[in-house]
This record gives sequence, structure tokens and C-alpha cells, in this order.
Amino acid sequence: MFLSTIFIVAALFAQKGEIPDKYLLPAPGADKVIAKVDGVSIKAGEVEALLWEWRGPEALADIISYRMMKNAAEKMKITVSDAEVQKELDSQLSQISPAATGGKPVEVYLLEQGFTKSRLWLRIKTELLLNKMATKDFAATDYVKVSTIVVRPESTSTTAMAAAAKKADVFFEMLNKGDSWEKVLRLSTIDDRTVESKGLVGWRRIEAFPFEIQQEFLKSKPGGITKPKQTNNGFQIFRLEMLGKDAKGQDLADAETIHIQSTKPTIASKIRTESKVERFLQNSGGRQP
Repeated sequence: MFLSTIFIVAALFAQKGEIPDKYLLPAPGADKVIAKVDGVSIKAGEVEALLWEWRGPEALADIISYRMMKNAAEKMKITVSDAEVQKELDSQLSQISPAATGGKPVEVYLLEQGFTKSRLWLRIKTELLLNKMATKDFAATDYVKVSTIVVRPESTSTTAMAAAAKKADVFFEMLNKGDSWEKVLRLSTIDDRTVESKGLVGWRRIEAFPFEIQQEFLKSKPGGITKPKQTNNGFQIFRLEMLGKDAKGQDLADAETIHIQSTKPTIASKIRTESKVERFLQNSGGRQP
């Protein structure tokens, strides 16, 4: 896996400067002995003849993805510096613990997974370009940070639905009379994680909520609660934690992250659809659509 990735990526990218030279391993000469089995040498030339067929499409797919994102980013005047890629690469590598690698050096562990730093570099740069394109239309005012209490009907019967709606009304009354959000939340669920998080949903596009809820958010201050509303999840009461226009620091970063995660699949799909990609079969003179 190491040879396949390094040789192919190096061959296609070395002259383009897309990946720093320090992450590219020059291909050995054809007569270079790269392994021995029972004393019998295996030379680089024997392996090289197989690389394109065995791993060529895999490496080429990564390069094509990168080029599509790069071309689209250039049209939007978006760039990603080597320093940004290096910072993210270092961050990802630092998260690989000795427990995960079984005590092996990170480089060895990566090779066993079919990765090298050059391949990670390329994928990270591709991802960062896509992320920046996804943030292009980010507007904090489109988002709200909310928590929720959910009352789920026991079934789809009208009796169960009516019972759930009544329970949600009771919870809403309790909150209006001064009972704490945490107390009411505990009455609504036995899920420890929900209780621990205080029902926090986080940042969501305001347009994702029913119109009546949107209007209540816009009229509320942080801590304000909405009337129970039937949704796909059941009957929900929302508490406004923050309006996007007030987001700063980590809150603003979190809202932007949610925006990136929710919009980049659509952006990536559009770029792939609009990109003209031609693949040519090796050693055949043929053309692959």
C-alpha cells in the first residue's frame, strides 16, 4: 500500500507542487532491491509493473476529487495555504494514540491502513477547500441555539397522540409557573445523556423549525420557551439559548461548523455533477467514460 500510494501520487504531483516535497518519496530505480524472500530479491521494477493496475484507480480518485474541489474553489477565489493544511495534519496525527496504533510508530500504523502523509495531506487539503466553500454563504443570523423537551406518543393512535399533547401542555404550564427546565426535563425522559446535556440540541437553522416556532424565537430572549408544537419527534417545547446574531467566540465557531456539515454534501455533489472528468485506461489506448 505504501509503494502504490507514494509512487503514483509522486509521479502525478511532484512537478505540480501540490504536495510538499518532504512528503514525497522518490520511486527507487527498477533494479533496487526492496525485499527478499528466503534470500531471493524482489526488485522495484517487479512491483512497479503492478502498481497502476492494483492501486492506480484508488490514488487517481483522490487526485480527481482534489482537482474538482480546487477548480471550484478558484472560481470562488478561495485558497488553502500549506500552513493551514500542515496545522490540520499535525492535529489529526496528534489524535492517534499509542493505544490505537498498538504501540507502533504513527507512520507504520498509517501505512498498514493504506495511508501515508502525502495521501493525508491531499485529502485534508481537499476537505479544507470544501469547508471554505461551504462557509461562503454562512450567516449567523440564520441560526438559533436551542434546547428541547420532547414528549413522544406511545403509538400513532389518536388516544396516544392526545395523551402526549396533554402531557406536553402540563410541562409547559409547569415551566411557566417557575419549575426549572432541568426538573421538567427529568419528567419527560429517562435517557441519562439527554438529562446530562439538559436537552441541548445546539445550533440549527431557524428555517428548520415550524413557522410558529420561528416567530416565537424572534420575539424571545435567551431562556424563553415556546408553546408545545407537534413535530416528527413528537410534541416539543423549545428553549431559546441564543440567537445567531448574538453569537461570538466558540458559539459562533460552533454555528459555522454546523453550517459546514449541513451544506457541504450538497456543494460537493453539485461540484462533482458540473465537473467534466475523463478517465483513460492505461496501456490500452482506450478511453473510460
